[in-house]
Amino acid sequence: MENPDYVGPKRDVEPPDPLHGANAIDYAIKEIDKENCLLADRYLTRRSGMFFIAPSGQGKSTAVVQSMICWTCGRSCFDIYPARPLRITMIQAEDDDADLRDMAQMVNYLALTDSQKTLVARNSWIETLNDRVAVEAIIRIEQILTARPCDLLILNPYLAYLGADSKDEAANSVFLRAHLQGLLNRCNCAALIVHHTPKTNFRHKTERWSIMDWMYSGAGAAVLTNWARAVLAMDPIGETGIFKFIAAKRGQRIGWENSVNYFRHDTRPGVLLWSKASALEIAASTCNSRSEITSDEVIEAIPVLDGISMMRLRKMLEQKGATQRNAKIAIELAIEDGLIHSQWLQGNGHATRVKMIYRGKDDLFSE
Repeated sequence: MENPDYVGPKRDVEPPDPLHGANAIDYAIKEIDKENCLLADRYLTRRSGMFFIAPSGQGKSTAVVQSMICWTCGRSCFDIYPARPLRITMIQAEDDDADLRDMAQMVNYLALTDSQKTLVARNSWIETLNDRVAVEAIIRIEQILTARPCDLLILNPYLAYLGADSKDEAANSVFLRAHLQGLLNRCNCAALIVHHTPKTNFRHKTERWSIMDWMYSGAGAAVLTNWARAVLAMDPIGETGIFKFIAAKRGQRIGWENSVNYFRHDTRPGVLLWSKASALEIAASTCNSRSEITSDEVIEAIPVLDGISMMRLRKMLEQKGATQRNAKIAIELAIEDGLIHSQWLQGNGHATRVKMIYRGKDDLFSE
């Protein structure tokens, strides 16, 4: 006798989809299909998506246009290498034709060869779609991708197509996991989705954020990060023109030395271009951006047994981005809290005294 409360597949509908998985042993010996890799070391693969997150008005559109130009001819962009020249279609809603023309002028500053320009012309496509949302947007995007098959779909921006409140968990889940994921599966491509951060008053002291904080830095529901294969966040460092890029999810596959990288946005008249920040620019911008140094950073800079001079310790903290004043305050607070202690030692000269800093409290080093 059937259970009247059971809700399951009905026998009078279409048969269920066939199984496409395998057992664990089969997966263990299965070779990785390199054709499915699009960016770096499987940082982004076919039928998966990533979010590129940044505040409004900071050059996100320029960044994705530059990425499209470089990746379509096989060049690295933001130190992220494509597996091969990629076919890329960008669906965008915020920039008019004049804006797109201004951004596309970067082809004159990227030193592209004639063969690279040929690849860009063959592999890139930009389509403006600003009058459809939710399912209707997906339907139209699929029509575009049918006419222009691609390896990578750039969607700019996410909220132009969601058709719901960004905090609506259910709406985000349906759009991403059902509608967009179905599109990626059918078209055998990946998605790079441009997304905004919340309002400025919700972003407090980002210099203290962990990778986990950056992973969830986009406006809206947590399902965005949960669905995404990768998350790349961008954060301006004050008014310096230098930006910190954080590989917040799957950063170990992006190909960088660590999960943070720095780039400069060139906005000279007639030029919209991103380039790698120099070591000097990074040091100057991060020094100005840090408001304080933690006690843990002070302790870590002190040798375990020998101690360090006050002058050298302050210089080491300044190299970490602290101002002279903030380095001095951090050291004094650590002394006051009993985490470290200071001691005057006689220097080489008769009247020279050197202030040394040691780990631990005074009583641990008393004679």
